[in-house]
Amino acid sequence: MCRIVGAPRTLLPLLAALLQASVEASGEISLCKTGFPEDVYSAVLSRDVLEGQPLLNVKFSNCNGKRKVQYESSEPADFKVDEDGMVYAVRSFPLSSEHSKFLIYAQDKETQEKWQVAVKLSLRPALPEDSVKESREIEEIVFPRQVTKHNGYLQRQKRDWVIPPINLPENSRGPFPQELVRIRSDRDKNLSLRYSVTGPGADQPPTGIFIINPISGQLSVTKPLDRELIARFHLRAHAVDINGNQVENPIDIVINVIDMNDNRPEFLHQVWNGTVPEGSKPGTYVMTVTAIDADDPNALNGMLRYRILSQAPSTPSPNMFTINNETGDIITVAAGLDREKVQQYTLIIQATDMEGNPTYGLSNTATAVITVTDVNDNPPEFTAMTFYGEVPENRVDVIVANLTVTDKDQPHTPAWNAVYRISGGDPAGRFAIQTDPNSNDGLVTVVKPIDFETNRMYVLTVAAENQVPLAKGIQHPPQSTATVSVTVIDVNENPYFAPNPKIIRQEEGLHAGTMLTTFTAQDPDRYMQQSIRYTKLSDPANWLKIDSVNGQITTIAVLDRESPNVKNNIYNATFLASDNGIPPMSGTGTLQIYLLDINDNAPQVLPQEAEICETPDPNSINITALDYDIDPNAGPFAFDLPLSPVTIKRNWTITRLNGDFAQLNLKIKFLEAGIYEVPIIITDSGNPPKSNISILRVKVCQCDSNGDCTDVDRIVGAGLGTGAIIAILLCIIILLILVLMFVVWMKRRDKERQAKQLLIDPEDDVRDNILKYDEEGGGEEDQDYDLSQLQQPDTVEPDAIKPVGIRRLDERPIHAEPQYPVRSAAPHPGDIGDFINEGLKAADNDPTAPPYDSLLVFDYEGSGSTAGSLSSLNSSSSGGEQDYDYLNDWGPRFKKLADMYGGDVYKFCEGDMIVCAAYAHELPKYGVKVGLTNYAAAYCTGLLLARRLLNRFGMDKIYEGQVEVTGDEYNVESIDGQPGAFTCYLDAGLARTTTGNKVFGALKGAVDGGLSIPHSTKRLPGYDSESKEFSAEAHRKHIMGQNVADYMCYLIEEDEDAYKKQFSQYMNNGTPDMMEEMYKTAHAAIRENPVYEKKPKKEVKKKRWNRPKMSLAQKKDRVAQKKASFLRAQERAAES
Repeated sequence: MCRIVGAPRTLLPLLAALLQASVEASGEISLCKTGFPEDVYSAVLSRDVLEGQPLLNVKFSNCNGKRKVQYESSEPADFKVDEDGMVYAVRSFPLSSEHSKFLIYAQDKETQEKWQVAVKLSLRPALPEDSVKESREIEEIVFPRQVTKHNGYLQRQKRDWVIPPINLPENSRGPFPQELVRIRSDRDKNLSLRYSVTGPGADQPPTGIFIINPISGQLSVTKPLDRELIARFHLRAHAVDINGNQVENPIDIVINVIDMNDNRPEFLHQVWNGTVPEGSKPGTYVMTVTAIDADDPNALNGMLRYRILSQAPSTPSPNMFTINNETGDIITVAAGLDREKVQQYTLIIQATDMEGNPTYGLSNTATAVITVTDVNDNPPEFTAMTFYGEVPENRVDVIVANLTVTDKDQPHTPAWNAVYRISGGDPAGRFAIQTDPNSNDGLVTVVKPIDFETNRMYVLTVAAENQVPLAKGIQHPPQSTATVSVTVIDVNENPYFAPNPKIIRQEEGLHAGTMLTTFTAQDPDRYMQQSIRYTKLSDPANWLKIDSVNGQITTIAVLDRESPNVKNNIYNATFLASDNGIPPMSGTGTLQIYLLDINDNAPQVLPQEAEICETPDPNSINITALDYDIDPNAGPFAFDLPLSPVTIKRNWTITRLNGDFAQLNLKIKFLEAGIYEVPIIITDSGNPPKSNISILRVKVCQCDSNGDCTDVDRIVGAGLGTGAIIAILLCIIILLILVLMFVVWMKRRDKERQAKQLLIDPEDDVRDNILKYDEEGGGEEDQDYDLSQLQQPDTVEPDAIKPVGIRRLDERPIHAEPQYPVRSAAPHPGDIGDFINEGLKAADNDPTAPPYDSLLVFDYEGSGSTAGSLSSLNSSSSGGEQDYDYLNDWGPRFKKLADMYGGDVYKFCEGDMIVCAAYAHELPKYGVKVGLTNYAAAYCTGLLLARRLLNRFGMDKIYEGQVEVTGDEYNVESIDGQPGAFTCYLDAGLARTTTGNKVFGALKGAVDGGLSIPHSTKRLPGYDSESKEFSAEAHRKHIMGQNVADYMCYLIEEDEDAYKKQFSQYMNNGTPDMMEEMYKTAHAAIRENPVYEKKPKKEVKKKRWNRPKMSLAQKKDRVAQKKASFLRAQERAAES
């Protein structure tokens, strides 16, 4: 039950409409019945129902409390029911008779038993504003209750309802706080109650808008409301006793903010731009302008109307356009739009709310700029009827004449752009006309060579029209025509050989002085009296000469088909024909001599060396013949053994298998192991046949069951006898004794050192002091330290000047060092070693750390390198300069290394010469501070190598390579009259050669730098192995570091911490946003100055146990002595 207290009798009908209609309770008390207690639930609502708005609460009587009921609505698209029976609106809609009635179903989830109840919604009548205001001052809401009987006992049962929304106008002037309604429970007579409200606007943001007196329950608003910020507030009222126990179920209070016309219309743009073609008919759509109003769009406050206030200019009519007052569409209403007269109109548009009411509505204005676009209503016209031009013969891509036209349409539009064509006078298509995009002129160009001797003048008929056809209704002709007179100028042309190439057939072996043929050229200039002279241009084997007057070709050497200059039996020679014109011209012709084979080469045995066992079984030697002639002067071959010496046929037998193969076997049962030279007579099938005695070196050895020579025979063949083996064992015993003595000495030295350290103050240790170092250095020499010397400075030896040469990596620097007291020796490197090891582990896991991949072409840069050579391709300027005897002085720990490199190894002064080198650690001076291990850095290293090499030979100005990086395939070509392009090859060594490897970045950089290196795009990034296509753009991204930049962008979005950790050096150098500019600058700097600047190297000290460095002559003499000793040992072993 709901009571209204203190309301005047005149307001009772009004307040009854504002509150929810309750269902009349039956006066009879009946037993509990499962189902809905009411037949019809009703609610009074405002016209606009909003999405999510609570409407009413239906209760289901569950007598035993064990039923689990779910609710459904007959109109699920409009209404839904929660588990507690609260009915909500699913969507926003205006309340009408269509939505006034619906059913609610309740179904038992277990028994599937079903109940239903009807819901009736009625529309609240509109009330005068003052009446509403008056009613609010005295409105009181009482928590409802109902008395029912359950199981024969009376009990109070709560009954929820929905309070109709409270309407409150926005922008109220107060006074504040303004009372809205009083909330009261009918239990306040017996209990001391406290009231509160919750929800947005009360205890939730925005807080403090609505307050309630906790004693009286008076709900008030504290400030003016703004509907444009919050249009509706949903509060819940609570009643509790003084102990905080809930007395009543919370009730919902909805406060609607009533809209006031407090916002002007606002155009989306202050200036609107539109276009309309010239000559458009009335009613043509131009554009749409739109304004918005923050007020309620369903009320008059938000209903807008548009109109045009002014138009400028007002020609040819002051009302050229009109606007739809509701939609804002602007259309034309008059004809006569002409771009050549008026190119632009400016309209002032006004938007007014209150449906355009000029008295009460608020207005705003905007500008609409309408541009009249051009249509093709003026054709092009030539400025002259005839144009003249001239062109030398045989010239193409030459501009002969300029054709000029005039067009009144808007420049640089399809209606103004001219298209030229030749309509007559050029049946062979020797001319073409292109349009200059800036001036619209027609450029008559020669596209096919013109011969003066064939035609001396051309008269062309040309026509001009626009890119688009003329607009409909235009009376002008669509095109303009003119004539072009072209005069051909005679020039001296090149003589030409016919046929070219010329092919003749001759037998090889022709004697010198034999006339082969006459090879003459023709002069196309029939009107010039000129003579032709012949010279030899290319004759690889220098076999031919040509008569300079009549062109007769004679041999000056014997023709040999087996010469390496003959390819596929054809020998090519090139000759030059030159006339005496002004300027003189020349032409080349190729003579191809097809050489017929004669039997001039005897066959040879193949292979020339073989192995066989001491006994005839289990194997034999298969041989064949090699003949440089071809059929029928080659196979089949005949194989035989000579009669002398007699031991040949006594020990060996030969069996012919077929025309190309034979088999050599032992004839006797046993032949002593050794190397035997077996002569074999081989005869070919030529006419006449040709024979030859070839020597086959046969190694007879002891064999295992598989027919393979045993290792014992190999050792004996190498000259190692019993004495050598005993000597090796003695050396091993002596080395073991030396190792034992060294261990004993080390232990004694440690005891002496510990005794000394008892007298030293440990607080004055060098590692605990702050030292100033003024030299920061840079490079691999900064890592050249002896860790033991850092911990034990007292073991410093006296300084001694060491000559330039190879030194140990743990060698002390040459300058004098201060002597510091030491702390007790540690059995291991200690904290400094741990620090260095941690740094090494971090560097090993860092993808941007050294070593760097680079393409190297080595140069001999002098001796005395502190690090030695690090290349796997070549370790010095020549093999004979290697001397590893100093390894024997390093002690027993390096014995294995000394045995590997200090034994009897014979080297020869042959091999590659180091010409030039480039390293990735040089790139920082060119601007590449970071990323020295990626593909882009490898490209820069290769480019630096190429430019440095060409600069060294003075060829950098001749072969510049590809300056602009495109990523596409490029190969440098030799320039006539200049030194040939520098050709080299990539030796990848142990590097991986998979597609996209960085070593190919160095190769690409060297190629773009001007070196000729054979390569394939299949190994470069950008090649798709599935589609078999190469993307130059993808390859360019790798060269310019864009693949790294893309990954950085991806990583900064996915994991910013990982980005900062992995690319910290990039961020410190400021390179993430200018990756491509960094590499462009580096490429330009490398091309500007690729010269390597040597850094002065520190003078090294000589250790007392090092031998003086031998000269090259001493090394060669030492190698000769060892070689002679080895050969003498071989002879003694053979004699024994």
